[in-house]
Amino acid sequence: MARNGLGSFNGGLSVNTTNGGLTRLTQFSITANTANIADVNIKTNGLLLYSDSKGGSTYLSNSVVWGNATDFDTKDISLSGSGIYLDHVHYGGITGSAPASNTNPGSGDPGFVAPGDPHLGNGSVLIDTGNPNPNGNISSWDVEGRTRVEGVAVDVGAYEWHDRVFADGFDQ
Repeated sequence: MARNGLGSFNGGLSVNTTNGGLTRLTQFSITANTANIADVNIKTNGLLLYSDSKGGSTYLSNSVVWGNATDFDTKDISLSGSGIYLDHVHYGGITGSAPASNTNPGSGDPGFVAPGDPHLGNGSVLIDTGNPNPNGNISSWDVEGRTRVEGVAVDVGAYEWHDRVFADGFDQ
């Protein structure tokens, strides 16, 4: 998870896959990151993915990159290179060369509990919509240590949704 980051180039996460390397990223939530962007050609605050021409491959699955843009021209994701694959990725804006694969993309408001807080709220479009077998697999636990699959399928993002009203035994 990358949240509330501030950087001179990118406040979120940058991943460079080079020289035939392989990068697999799953279950990420990247939100509310900003950058002091001096270069007007670089307008990304959330996630930068780069794959070189020497066969590098980057897979991003079951992830949400949203709410990092500070203006209309700034995007949440910047892609550079042909070896980038997106699978069940929900994002605000995207820039750069089109990914080699973009399976089941999503965009728009993901339904966080609050802006900048990537916990999933009731009715979030990310609940039970992830790929159960992404390239890179999924963990048994979410970022807070809860069972990864709480409903009928894995959720998109770092947090697995659970019913907060009944989470602490309120229903007992």
